[in-house]
Amino acid sequence: MKEKANQLREALERINEDLLALSDDIWLGIEHNDATALEEGVKFKKAFNEQQEGFARAAQGIIEVLEGYAAPEESSSAEITPPRSRAQRERKIAELDRHVPHSLREEFSYKRPYGMKLEGEAYIGLKTWKAVYRQVLKHLLAKNKSVFSKLDRCEAAISRRGNAYFSKDKTAVRQAMSIGSGLYAEVNLSANLIRDSIARLLDEFSISHSEITFYLREDRDAD
Repeated sequence: MKEKANQLREALERINEDLLALSDDIWLGIEHNDATALEEGVKFKKAFNEQQEGFARAAQGIIEVLEGYAAPEESSSAEITPPRSRAQRERKIAELDRHVPHSLREEFSYKRPYGMKLEGEAYIGLKTWKAVYRQVLKHLLAKNKSVFSKLDRCEAAISRRGNAYFSKDKTAVRQAMSIGSGLYAEVNLSANLIRDSIARLLDEFSISHSEITFYLREDRDAD
């Protein structure tokens, strides 16, 4: 039952990530110099956004129910992760090192993650970008709980459009996920928006962008 619950949760997250990527493509595909095409395109984009946000809300509700069946380490509550033994770290790093590393500078729309390496820690089995984001937040919570608890007051807390990425008020976040320290994170984000938020978070924790690399499922499956 737990495995099925995790598979369904991951499927919902992947579908929503693809819808968000498609939303970006729709906007880029509008002919902005043609007044009629622009008007029609904006109308279609608004309708698409409304439906996508409705799906995201429904999916998040289902995901929260499914998480009741998930393994404790997959919970969205982001508890501090116990330190791994040296042998465990080396084994996970060795598994990732067999694949192609990708950096924060890359485009990730329609691409599937497999794992990541952050500050020498390897994390595998991350099948959606939301799972990657959740694990980054867990890592940062374990690294410095004091800085983490103030995320709602840092530059990374607000998007370029003025939307809350992190808040202690759940209602201030459109699609909220509990991440620990009384904070909620916005999770209705495309792969590239998650990438950008991770970059800002690393800056907040004074971590070099070179300290994180991602590994994609396409690379792994190609072996």
